Amino acid sequence: MRKITEAEKLEIARRLRTFQTPNDALSYLTVFGNLLGLAACLVGNYYLYQIGPLYTAILWLPTAAFLGRTFVCLHDCGHNNLFSKPLPNLIFGRICGMVVGIPFKFWQHYHGVHHSIVNNLDKRHLDIESSIMTHEEYKNASFLKRKQYDFFRNPVARVVAVPIILYVLNKIPFWFYPKRIILESAISTTIYVFLLYLLGSLVTFQGLIFMFAIPMFITQLLAATVFALQHKFEHAYWVKEADWDHFEVSLYGTSYIKFGRVMDWYTGNVGYHHIHHLNPKIPFYNLRKSEKSIREVVAVDPIYLRSYFKQLKAKVWDDGAGKMVKPVR
Repeated sequence: MRKITEAEKLEIARRLRTFQTPNDALSYLTVFGNLLGLAACLVGNYYLYQIGPLYTAILWLPTAAFLGRTFVCLHDCGHNNLFSKPLPNLIFGRICGMVVGIPFKFWQHYHGVHHSIVNNLDKRHLDIESSIMTHEEYKNASFLKRKQYDFFRNPVARVVAVPIILYVLNKIPFWFYPKRIILESAISTTIYVFLLYLLGSLVTFQGLIFMFAIPMFITQLLAATVFALQHKFEHAYWVKEADWDHFEVSLYGTSYIKFGRVMDWYTGNVGYHHIHHLNPKIPFYNLRKSEKSIREVVAVDPIYLRSYFKQLKAKVWDDGAGKMVKPVR
């Protein structure tokens, strides 16, 4: 890992600042386009379901795409970067959160914590988005703790069980959340469950599964697959508090996943996660251009999805090797 000089940090920050001003017209178009596209897919699913439940499979991927991009809008509203004014970010953040079933203030709070302590070994217990064990901790852990850790990093579990678990858990207002988060989560979840019940009573719960739940699962599956690589890939950089540096953990501890144009649209440029951590004020539609702007200052090796299973084998942080490694008991 090459150290970044102070001059390079200043230059990177200067170049990225030029992309952080949102284009409100484009943002409104994006949000309304996603919501209208999703509504059209759900209406299409309804009519396809009348022909036969399996006919809804025709629109599963488009429905999942609009659900995923609605989550991206929720994410950016949480950073107050999708619109230039706070109020539209709050309003559309809550709307998008309701659509994808994630309480907005819950997301905003804990995702903000994630950004402030990302890849910090001394504070990883506070980061519910990406936590790891060191090689020594893994070797000395109890059998049950190791099995639990292995389960959440198993490739099959990542794409089957984890999406369902996360979808349920982010709706439960646990007692250890801040009080304002507990209240908002409780209200948001109550409204969300009521809306699902209402929809289920109109189209039957079997219809709700084929029309909405399966596309939502596909969205969660893709999200869980990508999230698994964002901070826990083989050459990720984790460091203790004394050596923690925002620029270095963003560039070297956060993944740059090479997707291609179609998947970049589908995922809202989530592959440029290192740029997002360098400057969270940049709207998702500017991330690709942002990455190009800093290449001549510092280059980051991309990860390709074809190495997904190989990357997941590196489960624990080895301080001596300075990288994630396959655990040895």
